[in-house]
Formats: sequence, structure tokens, C-alpha cells
Amino acid sequence: MLATRCPNCLTVFRLKPAQLEVSAGQVRCGHCNTLFDGARNRTEVPASDLAAGVSPHVSALEARRSLLARLSARTEPSVGLNAVELALKEHPDRRRAAELSLASGSKQSPVGGKPKSPAGAKTPAADTAPGAPPPKRRLIRALTGPIVFVLALACALQYAWWQREYIRVSWPPSEIAYQTLCRLTGCTISPAHDIDRLQIASMSLRQVDDPRHLALQVVLRNRSAIPQAYPAVELTLTDAHNQASIRKVITPAQYLNADTSADTGIGSHAERTLQMRIDTTTIPANNDRVTIFYP
Repeated sequence: MLATRCPNCLTVFRLKPAQLEVSAGQVRCGHCNTLFDGARNRTEVPASDLAAGVSPHVSALEARRSLLARLSARTEPSVGLNAVELALKEHPDRRRAAELSLASGSKQSPVGGKPKSPAGAKTPAADTAPGAPPPKRRLIRALTGPIVFVLALACALQYAWWQREYIRVSWPPSEIAYQTLCRLTGCTISPAHDIDRLQIASMSLRQVDDPRHLALQVVLRNRSAIPQAYPAVELTLTDAHNQASIRKVITPAQYLNADTSADTGIGSHAERTLQMRIDTTTIPANNDRVTIFYP
């Protein structure tokens, strides 16, 4: 039986030779309504298919195979591409659809038409519950909490070390924690510099040998629960009009003796007696004033 194939949808139809004589072989596809040359695009249908009563619409797989056989049998270079190849070349989407239909047709089973699974292939089992996040995201969520906690703790410790003097003065029990930390890490904690916690308990000023040499004695009391650094002492001598005539500033390095270290400071709730000698001019002084401060 003679058959022809539509170059547009690759559908194969049975026809009689008398049908090709009408309109010079031009026929119209009953599937996609495309007009084409039936004689030029004719193909042969196996006799076994005819005996079995095959449908006039031959499968796309057989049509594709017949087309490839005819193209390979042509050897004359002048013939060129037939109408089917020209149509497929002008419409890449149709060519892709034909190739996909050919591939899907080769994978279908003859009974149910369902694609066969490759030999040895295994269906991947679902390792997570429906709606559960992937393992990588679960790991990130699990590590986010500890990381944030460690970073917050590091920031708090850094701030506590930066404000160590204020914390020690405001909360004296923290002195034990700072001292323990320095024993473990090898750092040093200097005495605090809170001048409001130091008080001048008493002072005396007297001449030594002559009016130009004076001896000053100051008793300092630490009212804090933590050690305080030694302050600088300022002595001001005033005249009869209470105007400053002489001002002397004595630093801890000048009034502390060799046996006393400035790093230890004045202990908590302790008193220290400071003695110092001062050289002045011959300007008479009627009064004196002593103050302490941290430079």
C-alpha cells in the first residue's frame, strides 16, 4: 500500500495512486491541514502492518526511520534537502518536537505506554520529611546560636576590660575577678584614679633651717574598697591679699622614697603619710593651701 507523510507533523497516511493524480499530486494533511506534495513525500508501509489492520496514522517513530533511510539512500548532490528537512530547518521547534517524540516513542513499553526505568536504577528515597529544611540549612541554624553567644560573650568581656577602672570603682567585688584574671594571663591591674575617694586627713607646713626651705607633711586617707593611685600634691603659698605668690606641684616620683612603689597605690581604707621638702624664694607668705589631683 502506498503511503505519504506530512512534512509538517510527520503523520503518515495511506492513499491510492489515483489520489495522487488529482491536483498534480498535491494533498492536504488531515491532521495539521498542511498542503504538500504527496508523491514526493511518499513512503512505504510494511505489508505486515496492513494485514494486521494498522491505523492509517503510522507512528512517528516509523516515519522518522523511513525518512532517515531515504535521506541516506540519496547520493546525487543536486537533489538537495527534501521538503521535510527544509521544514524542520525553517522551524527548529518542530524539529526538536520530532526528536523528542522519537525519543519518547523508543522508551515506551508496547503494553501500557509507560516509560521503562533503566536497568539498575533506583528511585531516590526521601531522606527528609515533607516541608523540612535541607540538611545544610539545618546545620547553619544549629550553629548560629552558639556562634552568636560566643561573639556576644567576647564583646562583653572586651567592654568589661576597657571599662575596668570604672567597674572596679563602682562595684568593688569585681576587683577579685580582675586580679584572678591577671594572675592567669600575666597582665597587671594598676590602682584606680578616683580622686573623690581620697581625702586629706591632715597637713602641716614648717620651716627647715631658713625661710626658703619648707617641710610639708600630708596624711592621705583612701575611702574606697579598692587601692587608689598616689596623686600629685599642689602647694600654694599666698600673700597678705590672698593672692598666690608661689605654687609648687610635687609628683609621686618626687615624694615617694625608694622603698615605696607607686604601682601598689594606697590600700583600701588605708592612710599614707607623705613628707616632702620644698625650696621657695624669699617672698613672704602669709597662708598656704594644699590640694591633690591626678594629672
